Amino acid sequence: MDDAHFNDIFSDLDETDETETKFNKACDYLQHLVNQLDASQLLEFYGLYKQATVGPCNTSKPGIFNMNARSKWNAWNDLATMSKETAMKSYISKLNEIEPDWNQHDPSKTKKSKKPAWVSVSQPMAECDDDQHIGEKTIIDHAKEGNIDEILAHFSSSMTINKQSKAKHLPINEYDKDGLAAIHWAADRGHHQILEILLKNGANVNLIDKDSGQTALHYSISCGHLECIKILLKHGAQKNITDSDDQTPIDLANESEDPYIIELLKT
Repeated sequence: MDDAHFNDIFSDLDETDETETKFNKACDYLQHLVNQLDASQLLEFYGLYKQATVGPCNTSKPGIFNMNARSKWNAWNDLATMSKETAMKSYISKLNEIEPDWNQHDPSKTKKSKKPAWVSVSQPMAECDDDQHIGEKTIIDHAKEGNIDEILAHFSSSMTINKQSKAKHLPINEYDKDGLAAIHWAADRGHHQILEILLKNGANVNLIDKDSGQTALHYSISCGHLECIKILLKHGAQKNITDSDDQTPIDLANESEDPYIIELLKT
């Protein structure tokens, strides 16, 4: 191998390092522009960030009722097999279009955005399942991701604490920033074992979410999760609760035209 070939290799490595350095700086700077960007721009930056740092989308599509997560997943998945380096360059190029002089600014002197974590697209935070350390996750996160061991550990730890403090309330029916509780996520994702654990430990089987007025039974039927439907009905889920569209679980079952679901709701 001649010297010219070695020089080409080292030149390529230097260019990659330079691109990565500039990309990281662009990620830091974008945090200060969030309030100035619309949803489509934020999603495009998010997709490019994930492609540049992780590679092609490697996670399953979120449930239909988690619209924010689905939008982000689509933005990432649409990039298909784009290389990490191309994604970094595209990220930088897009930032250049929005603010050509960004590289001349000192981010430490710029006031950061106060928008919710999900739009902090250059360094995604709590809403992205894969970006949280296990110790930072809540019962809702674990219900969403199907972490059965962590759910069990949560209740074991919580019961111990409650026994010592004589507290009677567990945060099992609390809502997250999307207006959903752990029971809604478990039903949406089809995590029937976790759903059973939640219900046995005090989850309100008829808890209504804050956005669409739907219960876990609505979610399970819409997603076609038979085991979840069986468990919810066993624990007394009501079939006639209307959501914001005036639809009951029975209505959703009939619309699904799934004979198994329809039969479950008739029983």
